[in-house]
Amino acid sequence: SYIFAKFDFHVVPWIEIGLFLILSYLPYVLSEALYLSGILAIFISAIFMRNYAFHSLSPIGQVTVESMTEMACNVSENFVFAYMGLSVPLTIHNVRFELVGIGVVGLLVSRAVSVYVTAYVINLFKKEKIPTSFQVIMSFSGLRGAVAFYLALNVNSEFKSMIISITISLIILSII
Repeated sequence: SYIFAKFDFHVVPWIEIGLFLILSYLPYVLSEALYLSGILAIFISAIFMRNYAFHSLSPIGQVTVESMTEMACNVSENFVFAYMGLSVPLTIHNVRFELVGIGVVGLLVSRAVSVYVTAYVINLFKKEKIPTSFQVIMSFSGLRGAVAFYLALNVNSEFKSMIISITISLIILSII
């Protein structure tokens, strides 16, 4: 953010855009090299880059970075769900339905508790309250499972195939 605020990269937009993309990727590489959470590094980096560095870009740089980011997000999401879809026939034989049932109940309860508790706290401080109907929709929506699938793939356990199959089952059920 400081680099984009202090230096004038507006003259050569491709340097500005390239530097923005490289600096956006740097926290992920650094955190993975230090055996920390790359996913968390991406989330925090995205928040800071969007709120601070993005507004220092030229108008051409802003449009280009936004378009490239949207395209990369769509391609990545399609890749992850295609990979999950291809994994279903390979892992479905390890499904234990009682664990999937426990997972579904845990998923619904955890989403409801997190949404209702957070909305309650937010409603204490806001004039415009979050309606209950919105809270219900928020508890049934949410992340569709790409992070959970990634984490299941990185488990080092003798039960790895069972964890992956249960995770895929929960993702499919939550999408439906």
